Amino acid sequence: MHKIVVRFFQCLASGFYIGFVPLCPGTVASVAAVIAAFYRPEIPVFLELIIIAVATLLAVYISGIAAKDQPSCDPSWIVIDEIIAMWLAVIPFPRTWWWYCLALFFFRFFDIKKIFPICLIESMLPGGWGIVLDDTGAAVYTIACLLPLKLIFWLSGCP
Repeated sequence: MHKIVVRFFQCLASGFYIGFVPLCPGTVASVAAVIAAFYRPEIPVFLELIIIAVATLLAVYISGIAAKDQPSCDPSWIVIDEIIAMWLAVIPFPRTWWWYCLALFFFRFFDIKKIFPICLIESMLPGGWGIVLDDTGAAVYTIACLLPLKLIFWLSGCP
């Protein structure tokens, strides 16, 4: 593949170079994703899910190319997976900073700890699939933890 094309994929995979910040690039990318998600236009949820599904498939491809010839199977500078998974993690919740910060906290916890079976995804799936789907798993765990809290708030009449 041509060097310019590889550089372009590295730019996308790093979240337009967010992934190259020296400390905690995954957390910085997740914070940026929360901010972007908070200010995104209002669209129907089914359309958001379609966009995230397409973005996830593109991220698998982009991450797979960007990670080639890297010493790690999931280089820390590849943060496109954190960005897309963070967007997924906030979809079911009201657009308030409280909910989004809570989702960010839970997402980073699950992404860093890689609780079973997330820990197996990265090692069992090749290339971009492993890079992206372990973060998708962290997003699913985040949603699973926060939905009961959302239900409690809804039943008590809180937003």
